[in-house]
Amino acid sequence: MTNNIDLIRKSPSLYHLFETHVAADPERVVIEQALIGSSPRSWRCFTLKEISDQVAKLRAFLESQNIKNLSRCAICSNTCPEWLVADMSILSLGAATVSIYTTLPIQDIYYILSDANVTVAIVENQVLVDQFLKIHEGFEGTDKKWYPAY
Repeated sequence: MTNNIDLIRKSPSLYHLFETHVAADPERVVIEQALIGSSPRSWRCFTLKEISDQVAKLRAFLESQNIKNLSRCAICSNTCPEWLVADMSILSLGAATVSIYTTLPIQDIYYILSDANVTVAIVENQVLVDQFLKIHEGFEGTDKKWYPAY
């Protein structure tokens, strides 16, 4: 237990701690997701390496969109493995994650995006993409971008 606490205290960031675990045990299963509609119930397992590889791909994309240290990126999604990937990708760049509940009214989402000066939003599905595109109209003349995560 003390070793884990020391590791946490010495890690400069949550992303660094994540990568330390990936290096130590890349094949460790960290997420098990039930596959809906499977009978008997089946599970999709995600290893640290799989998550890390997905983080690297999304990180490269976010970098291409000029996301960097101190940028603010929103995630609007239910809890799912892709949420973790998006969060770690954002944190790996030194940017901040702005979490937005999928059930918030459009006016509240607009306020959060505006107040936090979010430049990129990663959203869960087409319904949310459409909602964010409506919000985007209020940001005319800016460099804000909304991306589906599915």
